[in-house]
Amino acid sequence: MSKTITVWGNPGCGKSMFCCNLAKVLTANKEKALIINADSSTPMLPVWMPERILETNASIGNVLTGLEINTALVAERVTILKEYPFIGVMGYAAGENPFSYPELKYDKIKLFIGEAAKLVDYIILDCSSNMLNFFTPTAIEAADVVLMDDDVRKIAAVVRISRRTLAIVKQNIVFALGVKALVLLLGAFGMANMWEAVFADVGVSVIAILNAMRALKAE
Repeated sequence: MSKTITVWGNPGCGKSMFCCNLAKVLTANKEKALIINADSSTPMLPVWMPERILETNASIGNVLTGLEINTALVAERVTILKEYPFIGVMGYAAGENPFSYPELKYDKIKLFIGEAAKLVDYIILDCSSNMLNFFTPTAIEAADVVLMDDDVRKIAAVVRISRRTLAIVKQNIVFALGVKALVLLLGAFGMANMWEAVFADVGVSVIAILNAMRALKAE
């Protein structure tokens, strides 16, 4: 199943270069990655491939404003890097600006990301900090991981925190179901009174909340 990674940052912070380096790492084992930039104020196709003259029909704008978005249309607009055949890019073409196409729609952006995810192993969404651009909040919503820093070492921290949080969730589930099953079983044999039932309900909830608070200390 494809993984979606959103890289968010201000213009000029180096996020686009970070996306390229991230794609190189992710495709080291010949997996496929697609870098998508939908910031029309900074067309990225001429930046990524200054030596190639790309027609405007290669622009992502033609996809996002099309009548129908499907996998075939997305694949047709992907530009493959010559030096890195497992990396594709999509973005606006040279000379385009925010007025070149109609305003982007949330549902079309969501559909586009979903269709693009069917083509590759990794989707890397290069987003600007402009939250008024519908692509940015939609990309953040659709992402499995959102990176707001160019320090790749923080990916390991994200994985570590998520694993710790998942372990705490499993502990709470096992503890809650175990106590409730035990009290239910004792009650069936007439060995549990009202106070055991209160503990199985309120007491277990309090203990689970306190245990969950350990996730706040994760670093």
